[in-house]
Amino acid sequence: MKVIKSIITMPLVVVICTSLSQCGREEVVEEQIAFAPCTDNELVPLESFENVSGTVITYKRKGFGANRDTIVYYVDAPSVLKTSTTPIGPCNLPTEVMKEGLKIKFSGYLLTPADPRLMLNVEALPFEITKLSLKTKD
Repeated sequence: MKVIKSIITMPLVVVICTSLSQCGREEVVEEQIAFAPCTDNELVPLESFENVSGTVITYKRKGFGANRDTIVYYVDAPSVLKTSTTPIGPCNLPTEVMKEGLKIKFSGYLLTPADPRLMLNVEALPFEITKLSLKTKD
């Protein structure tokens, strides 16, 4: 009798397990975000990237005198920065994703000034986003 009972309950356990979020596996859902193109005509595309995962980070830029401290938002994306620890600075990062630690997925172009001498001292590498989505867990 116990054998028959265990045979009957086993498929039930499997069905319940697969219907309840894949038995503990979290599914990543991407929410598309709207954004505007960059407007700086002094920058030209250098290299393109597709479907890069990154994390939004904040940087406090110190002000002097009448200039107050400001918070600047960058993206830490190791696959773009292969040999650099400098974060990327999207020129068109929407305000709704300017949140420390937010996980995003994006495509776009690493930018460079038409005059490379202007790139000597940067706190973030210029980047234009062409596709952007939030990475959320379902």
